[in-house]
Amino acid sequence: AARVATATAAAAAAAAAAAAADFRASPPLARSVALWDLNRSAAGATPRRVGVLSSAHRTGIWAMHELGGKLVTASKDRTCCISSVHESRMSVVSRYEPGFGNLQTCRWRDESLFACAGGTPQVAVVDVRASGGGGAGVPGGQVLASGPAGTCVLTVRWSPRDEHLLLASGSDRAMRLHDMRAPATPLAELRGHVRKPNEKDRRIYAPSFTHAGAAVSAVGHGSSKLTVFSVDGGGTRVSEGQLLEDADEGGGRRTPLEAGCTLQAVGDGVLLLAHGTRLEAYVPQRVPPPAAAAAEDACA
Repeated sequence: AARVATATAAAAAAAAAAAAADFRASPPLARSVALWDLNRSAAGATPRRVGVLSSAHRTGIWAMHELGGKLVTASKDRTCCISSVHESRMSVVSRYEPGFGNLQTCRWRDESLFACAGGTPQVAVVDVRASGGGGAGVPGGQVLASGPAGTCVLTVRWSPRDEHLLLASGSDRAMRLHDMRAPATPLAELRGHVRKPNEKDRRIYAPSFTHAGAAVSAVGHGSSKLTVFSVDGGGTRVSEGQLLEDADEGGGRRTPLEAGCTLQAVGDGVLLLAHGTRLEAYVPQRVPPPAAAAAEDACA
């Protein structure tokens, strides 16, 4: 059965589009999570809501991610909650409070390990096997700093190709790749996707691993372009593509995304971009191998 849980409009857009079905979202930053049956969407009917979970958090939910029937949610109450998802209901399993920040992002690596962040440059990686009942701190995990003091991490993503590789993006002008076997120093800093002159911005521009994990695709504050970085090439910028024209602006002008956006890789090389009430699909260019990219640069 097709089931999708929704908590925020951006999360719902990515989840429902990935399921190739229509969706209806709970209000942005609602503190409850709704579970919808999408099977009726194919016939054009409104999806049926089959369950609501209101006990996970005291205040609004910023982000969520489901994997293998386990849902992790990140909230303004500074906690991450683990819930089990069934055909027609959800139930709270455990709750974690890393001890820093208004948590705005969370992501499973596998069914045992998730990362979360928000409000500070710190990222917590939690192993739920170490403390099945949750609790304060980071049981069985670690905390790393991804960015200078005064900044905050707003998005975390795990590589689909390398389980040790974690991407963190936030309020400064860089995205950082961390190898969790030695996370203190980033493997690479990815720059060039942000076009505004200010050094800090708290709008969320969620990047995505693309090209089966060989690249990272991103849109930044003040930019109207999709930028692709090579992971194997040490985070070098290898491609840029113009986003679709904003029909609201008129005159055929291409305008930057000022309110944030979410990128999600789906299917075979397709990248979904959710911003405002719009959902757009792109196919990023092929990323050349590092040696080929170096040769192209030498001939430029």
